[in-house]
Amino acid sequence: MQVSITVRHAKLTPQLKEYATDKISKAQKYFDNVIAAHVILTVEKYYSSAEATVNAGGARINAKEEAQDLYAAIDLMVDNVDRQMKKFKEKIRTNKHHDHRTSDNLLRTEAKIISRNGAEKTGHDLTRDMIKKEFDTTPINAKEAIKRMELTDNDFWAFVNLETNKVNIVYKRSDGTFGLLEPIL
Repeated sequence: MQVSITVRHAKLTPQLKEYATDKISKAQKYFDNVIAAHVILTVEKYYSSAEATVNAGGARINAKEEAQDLYAAIDLMVDNVDRQMKKFKEKIRTNKHHDHRTSDNLLRTEAKIISRNGAEKTGHDLTRDMIKKEFDTTPINAKEAIKRMELTDNDFWAFVNLETNKVNIVYKRSDGTFGLLEPIL
């Protein structure tokens, strides 16, 4: 597994690098195909935080934890990654034994776009408050996208649709069902 470590507002010591690498490398006990992990360690005035993104088993696991001490934050973050990977592996194991049929109503929805004339704010930098997230572009079907969305506790999941080879988004609706957004080109 390839591990990259970024440190903000502190210096990366060999001991810290070894500690973080050893801890995050233990994530391989759940999957043989853990590809990479990126760890971001941040030291602030009153707290430290550890954040990790692990690419494993076709899923991207994200975890972020804060603590008074950087080593404690790393331990908490690794515990969070372990919990998510256990949950992911358990869902994979149970889904192999069941036939999950999803009705078409579950995956289809209509979207209405309402334009507001004159609602744009001039001089506002939208990219200032934007967080960039990358996602796996391996084509999957909508059912698999819903499974991955539920594993990461997100309300939506962007993916490349296996049938159409276009970017789609599945999302959780307020009534508990799921919606699928497909582009019209």
